[in-house]
Amino acid sequence: MARPWSRRAASVAVVEAPAVPPVAVCRLSPSADLDRCVAIEAESHDHPWLVQDWRRVFKDPRHGGLVATAAGRAVGLLTYQLDGHDAVVSNLAVEAAWRRRGVGRALLGWMLGQPAATFNGERFVTAAGDVYLYCHEEDLGFQCFLRACGVRAVATYRRYYKTDGRDCILFKARRQVAG
Repeated sequence: MARPWSRRAASVAVVEAPAVPPVAVCRLSPSADLDRCVAIEAESHDHPWLVQDWRRVFKDPRHGGLVATAAGRAVGLLTYQLDGHDAVVSNLAVEAAWRRRGVGRALLGWMLGQPAATFNGERFVTAAGDVYLYCHEEDLGFQCFLRACGVRAVATYRRYYKTDGRDCILFKARRQVAG
């Protein structure tokens, strides 16, 4: 006598997930990426950066950025500020349709693993040092993402954010640079 579940299992169709286009990580370009950065930021954060904030970042030589592209358009971004040998990630955002597909991990992984000190003749990320990220205490999704990427919480700052008085958690990762 056949078991009831064996007949049901035989009728289950296997459907393959659609292929995800490859994601490329490259240098953030102020002229080409400004509109996409503003749009991605607006759908990703409660207090998004405005156009003038992006222009300030693009003008400051201590700031740099990366954009993840897929199918010819920006789908994620990461900006950082250099502080000696260390870098502080000031923004990490991924377009909603591209979340949970490895875009954020690719951006952060590139930041943590690239040995380049210059990029196209410009100062980029340093070859040594740590990478720091700040996170709202209530942003559990981002905290879980950082922990899954091997980034660890090292401090909590009470009432850090002036806009709403929320606490902040500081995360730190050591750059994994061979050499």
